[in-house]
Amino acid sequence: MFERYFTNTKNVEVTDRMIERLLMTMIHEAPKVIANPDDYEARANIMWAGMMPHNNSCGVGPWGKGHVGSWGQVPWLSYL
Repeated sequence: MFERYFTNTKNVEVTDRMIERLLMTMIHEAPKVIANPDDYEARANIMWAGMMPHNNSCGVGPWGKGHVGSWGQVPWLSYL
């Protein structure tokens, strides 16, 4: 998440706020998972929050084909 948040791209308020809320979700849910590793809802929220920036939902700037999470690495997308 942090590599998406600390970008040099200016005026990306929407993605900054999205990432801040995802980080807040991690902060909120992590103690629940530590206290009860079987808490499915808390674990699901952590997985969901972690997945969002890595599928480029929170991405900003010109990501090249070699960048992890890049659309260039999704084989089926080239057919669209």
